[in-house]
Amino acid sequence: MRADHRTDRDIGSKLSACSCLLRFHALHAPSLNANSASSAIAQSFHRETNHMPLKRIRNNFIQLGTLNGGLYLLDYALRKLSAGRAYIKRYYLVAQPVQDRPACRPSTKNPIVFLEPGSPLTSAFPRPPEVIAKRISDGAHCFVALSGEEFAGFLWLAFNAYDEDEVRCRYELADPQHCVWDYDVHVEPKYRIGRTFARLWDSANAHLSGHGISWSISRISAFNPASLAAHGRLGIRTLFSANFLCLGPIQITIISAAPWFHVSLSSSSRPCVRLQAPKYANERSLSRN
Repeated sequence: MRADHRTDRDIGSKLSACSCLLRFHALHAPSLNANSASSAIAQSFHRETNHMPLKRIRNNFIQLGTLNGGLYLLDYALRKLSAGRAYIKRYYLVAQPVQDRPACRPSTKNPIVFLEPGSPLTSAFPRPPEVIAKRISDGAHCFVALSGEEFAGFLWLAFNAYDEDEVRCRYELADPQHCVWDYDVHVEPKYRIGRTFARLWDSANAHLSGHGISWSISRISAFNPASLAAHGRLGIRTLFSANFLCLGPIQITIISAAPWFHVSLSSSSRPCVRLQAPKYANERSLSRN
């Protein structure tokens, strides 16, 4: 995908755009003008990031790369300065090929089951009941990992479209007959060193391949190296990146694909991203920047 890296690599343009938008946001603060606000932001950024241990900062750049590491530090400072009202979200939109062969043998003691409506298993889910009910009513499919009779994890699949739950964005599948959206792949901490993650995907892949689905699309935080590594082993392909700068009710979106740029001033406004799976198996694999 030759065009994907152009937006990601144009760091100067991104930072310039963010700076202008921060100055615009500052104009709404009665005690600061644009120039003093920019200066205050710069000084506060250095002050807040100085509270982060140098070793942690260095490790962030090693694990995440230059661009992602820098944006992670900016996100950290913004959250500290705004009490969580300003922050950055950066995602990779990725496609994972549906495998027709299991990665490990199924376990009768630790089964993966398909969630049926009204199942008592939902009482152990680490999500609010109303969230689970909404997913089920929307037609989402859920695979549940058990260790004996104990909840060990789950994996969710959405069809046709998915409304982002961390920022304002809607993802639509261009070819819903051959693609799904996977999300909220969760494994309980004490089962993360083991085969629970692989077994969840084995069950999901078997279900999807049986229905003619060849790709599962999702988004992964660019600030989560563990998730990037885990999904990288599944052979995912990067479609593009999506960046969200949130300043209270204002959301600025920069995406390395259509619609490219979007400004939202309220919850009723959100960009709509149309997702197309890779055409070839050798398309660009996940990279850090």
